[in-house]
Amino acid sequence: MVEMYTVQRHFDPAGLRSRGIDNFDTWAATFGEVVEAMEISPDGKSIRPRSRFAKFVNLPEFQQMFQAFSEVQIAEMLNLTRPKLAGGKPQTIACPMSDDQFGIQEELVKRYERIRTEKVDTREDNALAITTDGRKLAFDARMVSAEAEDTGESKINALADVVAIWKETASTRDTQLIFCDMGVNETAWGYSAYEDIRSKLIDR
Repeated sequence: MVEMYTVQRHFDPAGLRSRGIDNFDTWAATFGEVVEAMEISPDGKSIRPRSRFAKFVNLPEFQQMFQAFSEVQIAEMLNLTRPKLAGGKPQTIACPMSDDQFGIQEELVKRYERIRTEKVDTREDNALAITTDGRKLAFDARMVSAEAEDTGESKINALADVVAIWKETASTRDTQLIFCDMGVNETAWGYSAYEDIRSKLIDR
């Protein structure tokens, strides 16, 4: 939602001003609906209520404003051909947590409880840092701990199984794309998820 407001603010500031919605709060109140929902806390274990934008409202008016400076084209309008998904829909590969991940998660819980109950300097620890560590932990324990081990059921090992698709489609030289927004650079102890993935693909 913030992104949509930012686009409008850059491309149609006069239109926002003329309608009296040129600041985010009034814009959000006009076009967004806020609901209370339960979500996982930064420690990854407990649940707490949070207010979130659930959906857009007043869509005809929003579309009229947006189309004043943009042209939206969807695949059906452009008659684009797209490859079909195997099985007809995206597939989720579930990977169980390792013992290292369970142990580190307990530490995240303790860190979160500490900043909730004590006066902790935000430069020392904060909820954003815990959330970031939780995301890294969910990917691979070695992203947050030099002592963590490589387990056969990890996400990275499951990901490397894409080699099987490469072998199956060798006759048509099909391409597999792997998207990964974490682990590009090495950690302080020298672990890089990108290099790990690369080496596993080569080995297989």
